[in-house]
Amino acid sequence: MEKIIVFKNGLRLVWQKMRSTKALSIGIYVGVGSMYEDKSNNGISHFIEHMTFKGTPTRSAYDIANELESIGVNVNAYTSKNLTAFYTTGLGEYGDKCMEILADIYYNSTYTQENLDKEREVVLEEIKMSTDDYEDLCLENLCKVLFGEKKSVAYPILGSKENVAKFNKDDIVKFMSKHYVPQNTVISITGNISEEEATALVDKYFDTTTIKSDYVKPKFVKEKYLSKLIIETKNENAQAHITIGFPAIGLAKSDNVVNSVVSNIIGGSMSSRLFQAIREEMGLVYTIYASTISYEKSGYMFIYLATDPTKVTQAITAVRKVLDNILVSGVEESELNKTIIQIKTAMTLGTEVSMSVMRANAKSAILLDKKFNLNSIIAKLDKLDKPTVDKYLKFYFDYDNASISYVGKKQEENIYNLFMGEK
Repeated sequence: MEKIIVFKNGLRLVWQKMRSTKALSIGIYVGVGSMYEDKSNNGISHFIEHMTFKGTPTRSAYDIANELESIGVNVNAYTSKNLTAFYTTGLGEYGDKCMEILADIYYNSTYTQENLDKEREVVLEEIKMSTDDYEDLCLENLCKVLFGEKKSVAYPILGSKENVAKFNKDDIVKFMSKHYVPQNTVISITGNISEEEATALVDKYFDTTTIKSDYVKPKFVKEKYLSKLIIETKNENAQAHITIGFPAIGLAKSDNVVNSVVSNIIGGSMSSRLFQAIREEMGLVYTIYASTISYEKSGYMFIYLATDPTKVTQAITAVRKVLDNILVSGVEESELNKTIIQIKTAMTLGTEVSMSVMRANAKSAILLDKKFNLNSIIAKLDKLDKPTVDKYLKFYFDYDNASISYVGKKQEENIYNLFMGEK
């Protein structure tokens, strides 16, 4: 039993009752992230996420953490390219306290100069850590290669060191007044709680009537995919990191389920084609996997691997061979059936955890303005057959649309040309 309740001012509540659990998960989701920033304020969504926990007029940062942890509640937050989330999970009996504190930090964070100065150092350390994580760096670079580094969809979530160093309270207030508004906020509540109780909690602590009359929802622009580009970062790292990306299907498309099916078959598990061929049979890598990142109207599928710099040619050639083989022969009925069962199992088991359900509901509401419907997804998966998936393979693995990100020691051969089979 789930429902989206829209209040007078556009604030949305996604409520789902789970009779079988004593847990209650609450999330506050705002539809803004790095892709809605510009070059001058890139990183501010993430910085605001950090600063929101630093104190209100009645609570210090310690008070916020201590009050919730004293009643066994887990509290956290995250920022992505298209949303910012603050959430708690704990026993249902503490739902009122959780909602009150979430509302306090959402509305009343003070953003004092002292806290700004301390937290910017924390975020700067996070940026350093990210640039030292070569897998993360490789994936960030891939997004720039795919869309162009001047496009906001390719902006890093953490932002630049220069921007973080200069953010002040006025910047935060200006950005929040534009985006942290009822029409761009979803509250998601999942647990053994009635619709009336959930609605009353929101009414008690959130403004459900004041309308932000000048609010204009940011539009996600479907960017053009680029190709035949490579970013190479020279370093003395012991491994070479390679990410190969292809266009994928956006969240709003009804056939989006194919993304997870194809990426799983290619590199989503230990029995996947890439893992078996390149790790198990050839022993070229420790890590290799495929995954998909989807935005509302577009997305991309990527293959990531790390190998010895002397084995880059062999590894890229091997990846291309795996893709060539599946393009020629298509998927096997047995691996397609196995993959569909795996995805359905993972999604169904997720519905037994209040936090997973709360997140799925919130993301569907804030990004697509609709309820998350597991039965609909399962029905679409069950309709997939070999001819259908084989047709999509040609869409995903169109080499003319391939882009490559490389982080590692300089290679003698052009990595992009190597993957394309060109000399």
